[in-house]
Amino acid sequence: MENLDKINRKILNILQDDCSITNNELAKRVGLAPATTLERVRKLESRGVLSNYVAQINPKSVDKDTIAFVELSLTKHTTEQVEQFNRAIVELEEVEDCYRISGDRDYLLKVRVKDIKDFDRFSFEELSKIPGIERCSTKFVLKPIINKTKITLPEEV
Repeated sequence: MENLDKINRKILNILQDDCSITNNELAKRVGLAPATTLERVRKLESRGVLSNYVAQINPKSVDKDTIAFVELSLTKHTTEQVEQFNRAIVELEEVEDCYRISGDRDYLLKVRVKDIKDFDRFSFEELSKIPGIERCSTKFVLKPIINKTKITLPEEV
């Protein structure tokens, strides 16, 4: 947390809770003048600490509330095959997250679809077309318990 003083950490925590907050309201909550607050936010953006602003959508309201976690392995672990897989997986809109992992599988995907039938379509019409996938194992989420997007930063270090 290099160069993240108490006020910067407070700014980041507030923006993670509500990125639609006005600069004036943010300034009040951190106890600074609006111009000073805006300057801090812009510096956090330019340094890449604050990298994106997003709106979260209720998945049920757009009929995309089925989540599957897919563990998969590649047939080879050459640089070329790994890069080919990485390029292909980012093109699949159903894949929300993709991680290269340790253990007996190579990747962990978080896939969001309408339902099991939609996952079946995704699996056979899209995922299976990526060359070099050796095996997959899928687990469906029965009930989400917690889904955080916020990285809570302590205001006191």
